[in-house]
Order: sequence, then structure tokens, then C-alpha cells
Amino acid sequence: MKTPLLRSLSLLILVPSLLGGSALAQTLKPSQLVTLIADDSTPVCPNTSVPHTFSDRLLPDGSRKPFKIPAGQAFVITSFDWVIEGSSQANGNVWTGVTLIGAGKNNALYSSAAADSIGRASGHTDVPNGVVVFPNTAMCLDYVGGATDSFATIHGYLTIYQ
Repeated sequence: MKTPLLRSLSLLILVPSLLGGSALAQTLKPSQLVTLIADDSTPVCPNTSVPHTFSDRLLPDGSRKPFKIPAGQAFVITSFDWVIEGSSQANGNVWTGVTLIGAGKNNALYSSAAADSIGRASGHTDVPNGVVVFPNTAMCLDYVGGATDSFATIHGYLTIYQ
């Protein structure tokens, strides 16, 4: 006779196999986890006036290295954190977004927060179902109005794309 725990574990193993090994059943390796950063040191997005690209990977030791989505893989965004300083939207709402620039791409996700009297705001957005980004797509920090400084990170993981 199986205990309830063993039945649950059997189900946990059986369900993903029935789903064809979907992303829900995927076990991630630490090397697949990715944090990307956009700030004054990253390039301006191609062919736009959108502030900066998420083009640097933040490594566990705090250093950075350039990042591109490898061929045959996709990057799945799971969260977005941002800080805006000196926004022209002082005492109002600051809207930010991750804009995808590439074939048939557009804005991927948005976040907003109230700015204080000097235009400072920050926010965090979870993306429970993820936003899938394919190779050769620029990921850009975007926001409404001007700002004196901006900083953002997106978190996610790399997965095989077929």
C-alpha cells in the first residue's frame, strides 16, 4: 500500500511525462538562471530613443559580461525590477516596460509606481507564466517621460527552443 506522499510523488513524475516533458517539469541548472541589467553603462536600443538594452548578464560574483540569447535557446523572463530617478512624472505615476525589438516584437510587460516629489520611483513585477524571448531580439528598458537616471534588472532562465 502506497502512502499519500508516495502517491503524490508518483503523480509528480507521471504528469510531466504525460505532458511531453513540458517546461513545468523542467529542472533548471544554475547556469540556466539569468539576471540581465540595463543602466547608463549599457547601449541605447537599436534604431530607437529607448534608453538602454538589457545586454549585460549579472554574474553571482557581481561582475558583468555581455549577453546574447544562444542559438537554439530562448530566454524566459520571470520578473522585472526597476528604479527611476528624476522622472518628469514627479508626484504622478511612472510607467516602465520591457520592450522587445525584433521581427514582429513589441512591448512585453509593464510596471508602474507612484513617484515622489523629486521623481523617484521603483517597482517589481512577477511574470508567473513568463515572457519568451528568442535570439536576435533586443530587450530594452523603456519608460514614460524623461528621467535623470534609470536602472533595471530582468530575471529568468534559458531553455531549449525547437
